[in-house]
Amino acid sequence: MVDVGDFRDQLVGQLRGSAEWRAGKAAEYPDDHRNRTSSIALEVAARDVAALPDDDPRLVHLATFSQRGAEIDAYLEDESRLIGRHGFGPGDTRTTGELLHALTAAAWNAAAWGRMESRSATEHDDRDERRRQ
Repeated sequence: MVDVGDFRDQLVGQLRGSAEWRAGKAAEYPDDHRNRTSSIALEVAARDVAALPDDDPRLVHLATFSQRGAEIDAYLEDESRLIGRHGFGPGDTRTTGELLHALTAAAWNAAAWGRMESRSATEHDDRDERRRQ
């Protein structure tokens, strides 16, 4: 069984870490407001996610998905990009709800891609077996 609370804590840590990184970039580039805006949005998201109950369906889905095998690599790339750009510029997520929706969609897409790759590999194996017969 997946521990949703542990997953939530890891996600909050990732959001806070990204917020700190963006705050550093804001200090490095004070004339570019996007890093400061993103840092604030990430801190708000960390606070909001930390307050979610263990039965929040988005957290349950993400925590369950985080235990999967092959599909997780594609998801982790999307997760890193989505969190890293949260609140940064046009087209990026702005609210915690948008971020959680985007993360959930990325998990669904990665799972669908994994099923397609698995099906393709199975079909390829079946063709090879028929050729051998």
